[in-house]
Formats: sequence, structure tokens, C-alpha cells
Amino acid sequence: MEWFVAELSFVNKRETGKTTDTSPEANAMYFPLGGTDHLFGVIGVKINEYVEAESKEIEFLRNFVKEIALLLERHLIYSNP
Repeated sequence: MEWFVAELSFVNKRETGKTTDTSPEANAMYFPLGGTDHLFGVIGVKINEYVEAESKEIEFLRNFVKEIALLLERHLIYSNP
């Protein structure tokens, strides 16, 4: 099931899994890892049952994933002149 939820995140380019409307019964939350032009993959993070959807922890994870995506995008741009 987890693989399917991660794939949904990749295909739909949106968060899926625990604390989301898409497969909230999953054990983890899946974040698409990409920028405006590229989707590099998905990051899955196991979320315990006490974390709420709009908590500071989830917001931190969202920002962390965005930073990783920006770094990958820059690397892709600057490594292919």
C-alpha cells in the first residue's frame, strides 16, 4: 500500500498519505520532490498518530522538501550548461 500512496504523490504532484485527504490510512506522509519544471521523486516520512495536518512539524517538513527540491533544480541547471 505504501508504494501505491508514494506513486500517487509522484503522479499527482501533491502530498499524499497520513494527515492528507488522499490515503490518510497510510503509515507515512509522501511529499513530491520537484520544482516547476522537474519532478525528481518522492520523500516519504513516517508520521506518528499525534501529529496534526497543520502542525508546525508538517510545515517544517514541507519547507525542508521545498529546499531540497530547489537545490536539486539548481544542480540540474548549473550542471548542464
